[in-house]
Order: sequence, then structure tokens, then C-alpha cells
Amino acid sequence: MKRLLQLTAVVFAAVASSMSRASHTPAPTSITVAGSLQSELGCPGDWQPACAATHLAYDPEDDIWQGSFNVPAGSWEYKVALNDAWDENYGAGGVANGANIGLAVGVPSDVKFYYDHATHWVTDNVNSVIATVAGSFQSELGCATDWDPSCLRSWLEDPDRDGIYALQVRLPAGSYEAKVAIGESWDENYGAGGVPNGANIGFTVQDETVPVAFRYDAQSHVLAIEGATVAPPPYQFTGFFPPVSDPPTVNVVKAGKIVALRFSLGGDHGLDVFQVPPTSAQTACPSPAVENPVDDKGGGGPGLTYDASLDQYVFRWKTDRSWAGTCREFRMSLDDDSLHTALFKFTR
Repeated sequence: MKRLLQLTAVVFAAVASSMSRASHTPAPTSITVAGSLQSELGCPGDWQPACAATHLAYDPEDDIWQGSFNVPAGSWEYKVALNDAWDENYGAGGVANGANIGLAVGVPSDVKFYYDHATHWVTDNVNSVIATVAGSFQSELGCATDWDPSCLRSWLEDPDRDGIYALQVRLPAGSYEAKVAIGESWDENYGAGGVPNGANIGFTVQDETVPVAFRYDAQSHVLAIEGATVAPPPYQFTGFFPPVSDPPTVNVVKAGKIVALRFSLGGDHGLDVFQVPPTSAQTACPSPAVENPVDDKGGGGPGLTYDASLDQYVFRWKTDRSWAGTCREFRMSLDDDSLHTALFKFTR
């Protein structure tokens, strides 16, 4: 495949500091959501680091502390306290002894809280998008299976709240695929180009010593992958434009004419978009068939051009007089590994 984007270790100079792992501290024995909401959640008072009613549970499969509580409507503040004391606590941005985290709840709701001891980031599913990068690599990170949107070992984090959710990992050399899942499920997911339910994003790790960085933009829904060779998203081919019709319609053309096949790939990708030059092969004429007489008055010689004003490619296909009385399948292979065809019947 020609369309490859090579991304090297140089890009890591620009990787956000929010992706870095925190200075490690001993594994805690407990994590408490401590704040102004505790008395509403069954504690005898607020800001009590030892109240077990607001403990988070450690999930060894996710390597994340988490827990859900039904929070009343209102404006609240919280942070997390480790080991039932204030000696070690983390607030906004995962900062030690940091600022309280505000939580605005419009109606009573189940709110899920998360704490990652590797980065000290604490958040909830109201303040943050809970995004995971799911794919064929997750088992390499310790997930039980691949393509698991609920495995938080591939959780994308945004401690600085700039809308860019990131994760940096090391993977064995090999080829993988990924996309972003929201809310620990496939109900909302984004693939290549930020398209909902879009195509998987292929990438190849060539050097396992180079970290791979995933960066998800919550606004555009685009997932960028750095430190690997990334396969670009498939072209946005939507079919041939008039006067040519897509199968099963049979386009009727006078043999020997130049046929203009117009199509869009969702932008200007240059003229080197074919995997191999377009071809055709004789095929049986369908019967019965819907026929489309093609009478294209457009001029120009054979070859491929691009019209930016229409966002259209035009491939002018020179047919042969000897094809009169036959049918042929036109085959156009693009360098995103896609094949597009059209059926033609040739007259004298």
C-alpha cells in the first residue's frame, strides 16, 4: 500500500505532559472519594477520608480504582484520599494536595468515579469523557481480551482538561488496529477520521522500544497515533457520478469512445490514487438488465484529472472499437485496497 504515514520517535517531543506517568508511590490499601457530598452518600459527615461508604474498589483487571454512587442534584466538591487519611491525597489534574474537583449534578444521577494510581488522575463520568482506545493490541497491555471497550488498561486520560485524551504505551513490533469507544461500551465509538462507527485504524509498530502515543480529540473525535506507521483512513468513495451508473445498472456506450468516469474520494488526494491502472474484462451481458445510455459530451484525452471546484476525480477511459457487441466490467483499484466496478455494454 502506497498511502502510509510514517511517524517517528521525533514526534514525542510534542507529546503532552498529561500522558506522562506520575512519580510512583506505594500501592494504596484504600481510596476514598472525600468531599462535600459524603453525608449525602451515607457518611456521618463531609470531608471524611476514612468513611468506607465512599470507598472506591480496585479492579485488578483494569488496574483502576472505581465506584458508582447515586449523587443528589446540586453542586459538590471532592478529591480522593489514600489509606483513609489526608496524608496522601489528589485533586484536580491528579495534583498532590491539589484543588478540589467541582461536580455539578442537575438531577439525581448515578455518577461513576475513577482513580488511576499510576498517574494519580481522579475524575468522574460527568466531568470527563470516559474514552478507551480499544483494539487488537489490548491483550498486550494486560486486558483479558482484545477489542474490549470496558478494559481501562487502555483508558485515555485528560488531567489538564484540554479536551485531548491521551495514553502512552509500549507494544511489541507488529501490526494492530484500534478505534475509540466511549463510556466503556460500543454504543458510541469512533474510527478512522473521527467517523461514528467508522473503520478501524490500522497501525504498525516497527520498534518496540519507541513508545506509542494515542491522542483522542473529544471535539473532532479523531484518534491520532504517534510512534507508529499509521495506515490512512479509507477514501470516502460514494459511487460513480452521472452519466455513469453503478452496478447492477448496465451503461450503454458506443465502442471506441472515451468514457468519463467521475467520482469523489472526499478531498484532493493527488493523482497517484490507483493501486494499479484501471482495467476491464469481458463479462456476460446481464439479462434482464436496467440500461443507462451514456452520452458524455465532455472532451479531453485518456487519463486521470481532479476538479477542485467539484471535488471530483475524472478518469477518461479509452474504449476499443473491437468491443462492440460485448459487455465488460470496468475495475478501478484504489490504493486503500478498495475495488470499484461499473458495467458497460458496447454498441457499434
